[in-house]
Amino acid sequence: MGKSLTASPQSLEHFLEEGVLADFRNSLFDPSKIVIAGVDIPEDVMKNVLDSLSHLQTPANPLPPRETAQYLGGDMKIPVRSASSLSLFIGFGAPGVDAGADAPLCILNMLMGGGGAFSAGGPGKGMYSRLYRSVLNRHYWIENVNSSLSLYKDSSVFGIQADCDGAHGSHLAEVLVSELKAMKTLSEAELSRAKNLLKTNVFMNLETRNTQLEDLGRTTLLSGSYPSEEELLKKIDAVSMSQVQDIVSKMLTQTPTVASIGAVEKVPPHHAIARRFK
Repeated sequence: MGKSLTASPQSLEHFLEEGVLADFRNSLFDPSKIVIAGVDIPEDVMKNVLDSLSHLQTPANPLPPRETAQYLGGDMKIPVRSASSLSLFIGFGAPGVDAGADAPLCILNMLMGGGGAFSAGGPGKGMYSRLYRSVLNRHYWIENVNSSLSLYKDSSVFGIQADCDGAHGSHLAEVLVSELKAMKTLSEAELSRAKNLLKTNVFMNLETRNTQLEDLGRTTLLSGSYPSEEELLKKIDAVSMSQVQDIVSKMLTQTPTVASIGAVEKVPPHHAIARRFK
């Protein structure tokens, strides 16, 4: 988690060595690790897909057991010399899917929402979300702001990402810190609205085959099963205010993750941002 998705020139030389990629492929393509998802696929077609993979065997040299992902936090700045705009993210580690934190975190993500200066966006990103009301409506110089949630089995990452002119870098960091700290205080009305928005998204996903297919595959990979719509609705309704507040309180005690790209010169150093959460 948090590792680069692209290879560096140094590591690329290792990958090109004879047999390295083949050994990795043979170790990774284990039948026990494969999830095959299909939506509105005829049974005979699905059977043909499964039959085409019947030649796969358990590897002689399987990969070692997966280590539990540990959130660390940290700082990453990528300056772009010709850029005048800045993109900034501040976030924290949160419990993963295995800890049952997916529903509370998704509700918190809906509650915070966000949007752009020129559009209210879709469900959960509109004018009633907290970030739209507290950030876009008050700070004209912020172009976009959105909550961000990345769910994983062992650990998740929740935070806020925003864009503005680089000259406002220090002020933007201040705004994001304030909004993250303000998550400690939530209202029942906000929680109820966020639950309804999340339910809306659940049913909207059923209308798009590609979205439904991706959700089916990802959910099965993460949890080993795929709940029905009724089960999802009950899971959302069961989330209490205390559950969300408990997750927020524990998140904010960790080392923050601060990532910025563009005109990063005015972004405060990591230790200064971390100190604001003490």
